[in-house]
Amino acid sequence: MVLDDASGGDAASGARFEPRRLEDLPFDANPAGFDRVQALSEASERAYAQWVSPWVRTAVTTESARQLRQWHPMRLSRQVWSEKTSPVLAWLPWTRQWLDQWGARDSDRVGNPWYQLERVSADACAQACESWRTGRDLWAEVLFQQLYAS
Repeated sequence: MVLDDASGGDAASGARFEPRRLEDLPFDANPAGFDRVQALSEASERAYAQWVSPWVRTAVTTESARQLRQWHPMRLSRQVWSEKTSPVLAWLPWTRQWLDQWGARDSDRVGNPWYQLERVSADACAQACESWRTGRDLWAEVLFQQLYAS
């Protein structure tokens, strides 16, 4: 996508699409350090295949794999919160309908100070997560450069 400059002060800039190929993008095809990472990965793969994999194949059975699949945190959380396992949760749609019927929802949210506080708090949390993610990515890049590229 190519953005065109806006002609006026308040005018929105236009956009158009141009076909590109991966080869047209500027990037280093062989950045420093990735050859070392590949060698380490291949050595780790060989060591795992030789020393760990035979023990795992011996220890894991079909039944243990089935049990571990059922105990996976994502699957287990959905089972715990499903309407089949918790009869209280089956009433939630009725509760929501009852609250709507009695006008318990705030139709004018913007004027509600609690809603404003919620929005400010949510925005602050989002900014904190974004800052943490940016710092984490920079730290990982510096660590990679120090370990493999230097």
